[in-house]
Amino acid sequence: METINHSKSHNEFLLVDSSVDEKQLLDFIHKNEQCKIISFDFKIHEILNKYKIKHKPSEDFQKKIDYQKIQEKIYELSYWAKNKKIQEFLNFKNINLGNLFFDEMQGYFVKLIKYFYETKSICEIYPDSIFFTFGNLYLITKNFSDNVLLIDTLKYEKEYVHDKIKLNIKFLKFNYTIFIKKNNYKKIKSLHDALLQLIFTPYIKKTQGKRILFIEFDVIKYREFLIKTRNFNMEPVFFGLRRPAVWNFDSFSTILKSKCKIINPYNKVGKVFDIELSNNVKQAKTKINELYKNDVLLNSVFQVDDDSIWPIIKMDIIKLFEYRLEQSIRDIMHTFENFKKFKIDGICILSEIGYTEQISIEIAKEFDIPIFLIQAGVYWDTKEANNMNRSQGIYPFKSDFHLCFGLPQKNDCINNSKIPESKIITVGPVRYKKLVNTTTSDGDYVLIATSGPQLENIQGLSHTNMIKYLKAIENICLAAKKNNLKIIIKQHPSPQEYPLKEFVKKIDKNITVLSGGDIIPLIKNCKFLISFGISTVILESIILKKLVLAFKGIDYGWGEPKILDGCEIVDANNLEIKINKILSDKNFKLFLEQKSQKFLEYYVNNLDKSISKSHSFIKENLKNN
Repeated sequence: METINHSKSHNEFLLVDSSVDEKQLLDFIHKNEQCKIISFDFKIHEILNKYKIKHKPSEDFQKKIDYQKIQEKIYELSYWAKNKKIQEFLNFKNINLGNLFFDEMQGYFVKLIKYFYETKSICEIYPDSIFFTFGNLYLITKNFSDNVLLIDTLKYEKEYVHDKIKLNIKFLKFNYTIFIKKNNYKKIKSLHDALLQLIFTPYIKKTQGKRILFIEFDVIKYREFLIKTRNFNMEPVFFGLRRPAVWNFDSFSTILKSKCKIINPYNKVGKVFDIELSNNVKQAKTKINELYKNDVLLNSVFQVDDDSIWPIIKMDIIKLFEYRLEQSIRDIMHTFENFKKFKIDGICILSEIGYTEQISIEIAKEFDIPIFLIQAGVYWDTKEANNMNRSQGIYPFKSDFHLCFGLPQKNDCINNSKIPESKIITVGPVRYKKLVNTTTSDGDYVLIATSGPQLENIQGLSHTNMIKYLKAIENICLAAKKNNLKIIIKQHPSPQEYPLKEFVKKIDKNITVLSGGDIIPLIKNCKFLISFGISTVILESIILKKLVLAFKGIDYGWGEPKILDGCEIVDANNLEIKINKILSDKNFKLFLEQKSQKFLEYYVNNLDKSISKSHSFIKENLKNN
């Protein structure tokens, strides 16, 4: 890799990230060999390495900064739509249209602010240099240098988090992962929903007790929870704008066995609906266009270190609303009609920040329908992680009740987020009744569960942290191999996870890497689990009486969550020793078994009765029509 001279003499630099077209990038580099190249993300770093092109990561030029302070600024910018002076322009039926895209905007601002600080440092180090760049990097660099040239020969496409949908396709022993454009996915799902409507649409008149709506639930993961609903004289109904209710045989079987109904998110429409939709979209656009004219307000809201970034992000915000506005208003109108038509008595959600969940929450409040937030999994239940948890929609700020695992989560809600104690109900995890006393086997492989760098955090985009992550995966695999263990790696299902297959092949072509599918069968038959990062997999393994070694991974300054008390914490220095002790030291193994089971008693309530406890509470607190 080239060593760039840090003297303040004249230089030419190409500032580049992975949103460029690869062929045109190579063409530019070939024609401008004098340019020194600075890469701004890990993907472009790998592309440049593939062609053995000398470059330096942008963060190598970064002056010392307070990452925690910068992350707080990212959260502040991500909540821009909630600004009291802005939200009046974005309101439609009491729903904040801008906040519906919170998770997309958060991912957008993390990258933008990282680029902002790194570009500022580069321009300060090389004040007389010429910079070639494109897109947002061009707009950012213009803030700090007058010698910036826009490369319009390079293809630049703005993509947001949900522009592509990840699909896992399993056939026999083969697992495939494909990505399709969101618009194409919506068309497929629309046809799919129309077919399901023929069989599973609820009756207008309720045939059994109360009607409870499950918003965007994975029906396989919550199979027992759904099946037991009718035992409490409640009718389960699935509703999802993002997730299909049925996608394979297991999900179809669950819907049949639970007698769960499915609401098609899109009612039949006619001219009246189309006219109303058109009028609503026009009115929303008029209000939003008025907002765009208020440069004084927007410059004051979108500030970083007293510099306005509104000129940088303006076109991206405008394009986001162009892409999403009509569909969002359509979704809100349809959801409103569905709630009214089917007379819902209560809704269950897994997060308060999701797109469908935000819409459903506000409409439920409009109809005075109680909202039950169900804890979905393990999270960082620490004071230091509070703002991150808020951004994930973990806390019941708008929900009427939060049905959580146990005392640690209750204490976190009350002490760190100031949630009223009356809202927090410690019913236990409703997903795991079937795991209690499940028969397992001592297989011949170690299961490695990985969660890559958190891309919602500025340190998750760090080139250095990505290298550390890959090095840790390599160390874990080599330590397992030295103990003659077969290895299966199960990656987190997020579509943004770094694909490990090619990387792992270089370590051992016999290592299996899975990015989709259910992890529970893998846990049942593994010898023990190694978890990289904090994951619900740790809890699932402890319930199944499997020992867990926890490799904490990247330090985001979030403290240590309670889940780590149930496993043995390891690092690169002692990992091989700990693996050896699990395999050969009976006393050590017994110690870990007792430690994890004692922890389980503290961490979760009602492990074998959580479903009945939850349904009893929900039924008692449903709306009385």
